[in-house]
Parts: sequence; structure tokens; C-alpha cells
Amino acid sequence: MENGFHEFLNKTDTKVSFQFECSEGSEDFIIFSSVEDPNFVKIYESAGVEEDVFDFVTEVEGEYSFCFFNEAGGKKEVNFNIEIDSDYFENSRDFKGEYTEEARNADTLLNRFVRGSEEKTFLSEEEIFKDDESDLNSLLRLKIFSLDASLNNFTNIIDRVSLERHRNQHVGDILLTNLISWSLIRVWFVICWSACQVYYLKRLFYSKPSKDLKISI
Repeated sequence: MENGFHEFLNKTDTKVSFQFECSEGSEDFIIFSSVEDPNFVKIYESAGVEEDVFDFVTEVEGEYSFCFFNEAGGKKEVNFNIEIDSDYFENSRDFKGEYTEEARNADTLLNRFVRGSEEKTFLSEEEIFKDDESDLNSLLRLKIFSLDASLNNFTNIIDRVSLERHRNQHVGDILLTNLISWSLIRVWFVICWSACQVYYLKRLFYSKPSKDLKISI
């Protein structure tokens, strides 16, 4: 059984994060998945896993396919998420290209701002940061980019914890259902076996009453 989902991306250098997890399964949680580009070339293929994360940057424009295969059989439920960042290339160029040096020396830069503020205590705020305006912008953009990445990671962690809880709850429900079913079967078997034993013992020790013969002379 196969299910596919399609996303049309009209811009190259777009970062796509594809993550999935099998949350319910009648027999197991193994699922197969693949990702194809608009040229029908598989850029990702899983060999039967319960969960996975695949990040890539688009090189061609068009419709990308995200497919799931249930080769093991049985009913399964898959939770997945597709995050698309169309400004990834621009952000990477801005924050990882132009501001690489500031990123490496962020703490040093921040300390220099603090020392500069202490040395210029008697100056106005404009004069304090007049020479460091570009550095301030660089640091601010760097911090914003870092904060955005941290928030995305935190969101992903929350989603994964929620999926894990849902899957564990599903496994617990299956185990509880099986336990109740087997308990009922055993109780029914014990009742039937006891009834058969009672009937057998009753037949074993049962004796027919003798008939009284009367003779008249």
C-alpha cells in the first residue's frame, strides 16, 4: 500500500525538512518512505524504519513527492511534518557568509561593546555606538538567526515527544486489549473445564436405584 504527498516548490535553494514517525501499527511500526524530485529521481529512501528526519536543499524547481510504503502489511498510522524555508539561501548568505567573522567572535564582540560603553559613560548613546553600528547590526542579525534555529529545534523536540507519547499510549492500549481478551478466554476455558469435570464425576459415581420385587403367594 502506498500513499504519496506532493509539494510544488517554485524556488531553488529552498531548505526542506522532512520528518516522520509511525505512531500506530497492528503488527509493528516499520514503514518505508522515499522522496523524489521533479525529475523522478529518488533523493531519499528509507529501508524500513520507525522514524527518520531528512533535510535537503532543492536544486530544481517543480513538484517534489513524499511517499510512504506499507510493505509489512496491517493498518498503520504515520505522523509526518514538512518544513519549507524558502529564504534559507539568503539567510545562509547573510548570516554564514557576510557575518562569519562576527559569528566566530560573537562573545569577543559583545565584550568589546560592554567595555566601550564603560569607557564612554559620559557620552550620549548615539556617540557610544556610532562607530560600532555595523557590528551591532551584525550581532543582532546573528542572534536573531540563532534564536530562530533554537526555536525550530525546540518545536521539533516537542513534536517528537508528543509522537512518542502517542505511540506509547497506542502500544499500551494494544497490550491492555490483548490482556483482557486472553483473561476472558482463560476464564471461559476454566468454567467449561470445571463444568465438564463435574458432569464426568457425576456420571462416574452415579448408580441406578434397584427395583423392589414384590412376590405375592
